[in-house]
Amino acid sequence: MKQKILFLLLMIFFVFFGSIFAGDPVFVYASDKCYVDESADSGGDGSDDDPYQNIDKALDKDCDRIIVSAGEYSDNIVIGEDVSVEGKSRDSVTITGSVTLKDGATLSGVTVSGKNGIDVDNDASIEIEDSAIVGADVGIATVAGSGKVTVRDTDIHAGNKGMYLQSGITVAVTGCEIYDNDEEGIDVRSNVAGSITDNEIFSNGESGIEVILGKADLTISDNKIKKNKASGITAQYYKGTGRSGAVKIKNNTITDNAKYGMNCQVPSGGNPGAEFWEASLNMSSNKLSGNKNGNFAPECSLSASTISDASMTHAQKIAAEQMQKEEAARKLAEQKQQIKTKQELADEEKQHTIDMEEQEKNRELLQKDTELQTNAQAAITAMQTAYDADMTSVAHAQERNAFVLFLIGPHVKDISAIAERATVYEQGSASVQKAIVDMTDQTKKRVLQQQLDDLLEKRDVIDGFCTQQQKEFSLFGWMFD
Repeated sequence: MKQKILFLLLMIFFVFFGSIFAGDPVFVYASDKCYVDESADSGGDGSDDDPYQNIDKALDKDCDRIIVSAGEYSDNIVIGEDVSVEGKSRDSVTITGSVTLKDGATLSGVTVSGKNGIDVDNDASIEIEDSAIVGADVGIATVAGSGKVTVRDTDIHAGNKGMYLQSGITVAVTGCEIYDNDEEGIDVRSNVAGSITDNEIFSNGESGIEVILGKADLTISDNKIKKNKASGITAQYYKGTGRSGAVKIKNNTITDNAKYGMNCQVPSGGNPGAEFWEASLNMSSNKLSGNKNGNFAPECSLSASTISDASMTHAQKIAAEQMQKEEAARKLAEQKQQIKTKQELADEEKQHTIDMEEQEKNRELLQKDTELQTNAQAAITAMQTAYDADMTSVAHAQERNAFVLFLIGPHVKDISAIAERATVYEQGSASVQKAIVDMTDQTKKRVLQQQLDDLLEKRDVIDGFCTQQQKEFSLFGWMFD
């Protein structure tokens, strides 16, 4: 083990010092971030103070992030996986050579000038931002496959074709200006997904956007598409491109194009049928005007409602739907006013019967409550009469002074009379309690309960008086029992 370590140390020693003596040092500036300046001296190490002279050199050194100063670069560059090339600005950094982006590559702040344009590698997901592509045969070209092409705030102009997006990829094109190209602004093949949003596409030699509908899942929204020398948007059917697509076209301003605002073509021949265009195109809230041959080509075979939806704003749709609802409601009201069906009359009669039965039921309940209240009130009156008699007996019993009470005890007749009247309270209380349970009027229930509670409380006081009288000691009271 020690021999292996010693051998490794010797190898490091010879490599390091041997390279120094040979004038070709191994350890130069290395970093994930490299700098490029075309005005720098050759032989730089890629640092901020000693940048490389060209972009290709930085790419050869496996830099992950390449910062490019102002200047013109003729490099033919291939931006490798997960590598970013960042120019100072697209107005000051120009690349005249070819540019290829591999998976994970990003390009920003540059102008790509010349016929080569930008090629996207097979199945690559890339980003291009804040750049310009001028005079290219194809500004941005993809190959069929997968991956995602994201392009933001980039101008593509004065070339042959702006963008060529082939089958299978996903796109996100936002905030771009695509203009003055000899052919289409954006040429979209079949089976492309994603979005083309908030761009200005104008003055191109053919249509602003051309899209093959087969298997497409694409949103084209919030764009300004104008003054193109063919149509604003051209939808196409090709044999063999598969089922119908799902292309949403909404909130675009499509104006002053040389042919149609929305065109439909069958370049490969055949007849997809009118339902193909209806099924593949979902259009809403677009503004179309000034297109020379009309807003919609007859070949699109779109229904009147679809055309109306295509150009109607969301607010207008809501207003139209509301008008339809109001008109339908008005007609229904007129029909109801003019004709009362047998069912309606039967329903009215049925409801009348229910109302009468309910009234009869309420009347019976009221009558029952009245009877119960009358009976309960009679019991309350009897209990009140018994209470008055009890109070008379109590008053008479209290007339016996203490000396007489000591000799012969309480007034036996009065106490006995009070005890006999207990039956009146028991029967009356039971009668009132039953009435309270059976009645439905809650107010009357509360009144009866209060009256009953008051009388029973008074009777409890009288019972207490009688109990106390019976406990009094007397010498000869036993003779009067």
